[in-house]
Amino acid sequence: MGDRGRLVSDLRAAAELAAKYNKRIAYEALAWGLHVYTWEYAWELVKEVDHPNLGICFDTFHIFSRQGDINPIAGVPAEKIFFVQLADAPILKMDHLSYSRHHRNYPLQGAFPIIPFMEKLIQAGYTGPLSLEIFNDEFRAAPAKRIAQDGLRSLLYLQSELYHGSILPPLPEVEGIEYVEFAVDEARIAQLEAFVLDMGLKKVGKHRSKNVALYRQGEFEN
Repeated sequence: MGDRGRLVSDLRAAAELAAKYNKRIAYEALAWGLHVYTWEYAWELVKEVDHPNLGICFDTFHIFSRQGDINPIAGVPAEKIFFVQLADAPILKMDHLSYSRHHRNYPLQGAFPIIPFMEKLIQAGYTGPLSLEIFNDEFRAAPAKRIAQDGLRSLLYLQSELYHGSILPPLPEVEGIEYVEFAVDEARIAQLEAFVLDMGLKKVGKHRSKNVALYRQGEFEN
């Protein structure tokens, strides 16, 4: 139900229940919510309830997929920001639920303004935890250890961008090209081979089971 009075009443009752168990509730607006789908409205409700056990949860996906204004975040009292969830994403035009469940990325791997959001969060004085809430089909299919390492790298990169002091190892210097790989459909294989041979490369090998060939000229391979 969308009645504001009922929302406030229910949230206050939930906060009172949480207090009995020494717990806190971080209220989060979901982008596909029927009545509460912006952080601004969620924050209005939290302020109206005015209970120490009720605060707000910021999720960058829900904020930016709704084109939310992040400037007022700097004015939210830090003690009322209970939790922060970071997620980046490419800019897509689709329903919010599918968008959220399949296309999230780690911070600074998409198109959302994560750095400006973090700057506003720092201005607010928030020093609590950052959670990486990422729903992505490719991440689910990949080995967990590699995805975890990628998540750590994204946080280190985020930290270096925020404080303008790189804590990442320097980029390797590229000294040359080891090999070049082309992938074409079956109909264009002969055309590609003729092009490569015209460049002066020689066919020196063929994969034992796949339609893959190796061409070489000196130390250059294709």
